[in-house]
Amino acid sequence: MNAKTLEHLFFFLLLAGVSYLVWQLLYPFMTAIVLAIIIATVCYPLYGRVQRLVGEKRVAIGSLITTIIVFCVVVIPLGLLGYFLFNEAADFYAAVSSGRSISVAPTLTFLQDMEARYAPKANIDVTTFAKDGAGWVATSFGLFFASTASLVMMLTLAFIGLYYLFKDGDLLLKALIRISPLPDKQDAKILARLAESVRSVLIGRLSVGVLQAVLTTIGFLIFGVPQAVLWGMVAAIAALVPMVGTALVFIPTIGYLLISESYTSAIELAVWGIVVVGLVDNLVGPYLMSKGSALHPFLVLVSALGGLSVFGPIGFILGPVTMSFFVALVEVYETYISKMK
Repeated sequence: MNAKTLEHLFFFLLLAGVSYLVWQLLYPFMTAIVLAIIIATVCYPLYGRVQRLVGEKRVAIGSLITTIIVFCVVVIPLGLLGYFLFNEAADFYAAVSSGRSISVAPTLTFLQDMEARYAPKANIDVTTFAKDGAGWVATSFGLFFASTASLVMMLTLAFIGLYYLFKDGDLLLKALIRISPLPDKQDAKILARLAESVRSVLIGRLSVGVLQAVLTTIGFLIFGVPQAVLWGMVAAIAALVPMVGTALVFIPTIGYLLISESYTSAIELAVWGIVVVGLVDNLVGPYLMSKGSALHPFLVLVSALGGLSVFGPIGFILGPVTMSFFVALVEVYETYISKMK
């Protein structure tokens, strides 16, 4: 072994050891770091507009203003939503556990009636499924909000990181491009492709699902459906199911209202679902999903469900984003790396 090889071996062993130590240092805060990177990627065009308004040289002021806007628009509404969702899930779980499901879950009651009428031998315990699902939501969000100190620290670090990503993001990208062994043009295209993919998933399909969930919740509140926020969350997941969407929530609820002889409410809720919620799916959805390359609907669905299972409530976003990164890297390999063979 010559001296040059020994030097390289020593350097890379040292680099690997230090990298491991750095990973151990950053791992407890990885959720905050990843959240900051995702938000910065999606909101960077907003930062560009704010920066042009305050002046190109006032980078710190533009970064601070953009961070405050994102906090007010994203964190406060999501925090309130999570609080109400946790309370409703806990109440729903307690009601189902005590056998009071008929009074609290019209959708559940309708499904129970349909199962008993048309498939009495199927032995499908709808109540158990609903109870387990509500218990998972209550537990996940309960742990999320119970550890108040950890939550505050995570959000604080995420938004401090977001501020510096806005302020010094260009320098960070240039450093990554400089370190990478690939040609600079290819590095720039790879990073742009990854950013485009993340924005496409979040601004496109997920934002459509969230918007449909909000409108579903509003409709349920207007027409007196219990646990409106909880069923709105179910609608957000159902909106990701191709060709079906929020009908998975609307149809059973309307059916329950018809069985309960609340014909006016059933008709009004059906009109709300078709006109208001359907408008988002048919008009707003295609427009938003055209902003960048679309991730396959099935991949969005399974990655959102998998993200909820792996990461908890924040996994609804992290799951599809992780999948979009993977798909983007595969496309980058096909486009650029394979040409180098």
